[in-house]
Amino acid sequence: MRRSWPSSLSPQLRSPGINPSDADLKKAEGVHINLWTGPAMLTLGLFFLLWLKLRPAPAPDGAADGGTDA
Repeated sequence: MRRSWPSSLSPQLRSPGINPSDADLKKAEGVHINLWTGPAMLTLGLFFLLWLKLRPAPAPDGAADGGTDA
């Protein structure tokens, strides 16, 4: 059975992020930037989902001026 192209590329895409080369680490000043970026993106995505769920309902028309017609 043939594997689809996303599953066949998976090890090739994960390996540089988990095991960066010495040149990549030197360029990033010794920080495993790929390992920090993933959790940061996940946290930001969860924050936006929470914001979407908890955002307040919009005010009805006329509520901003106290509801009086002058």
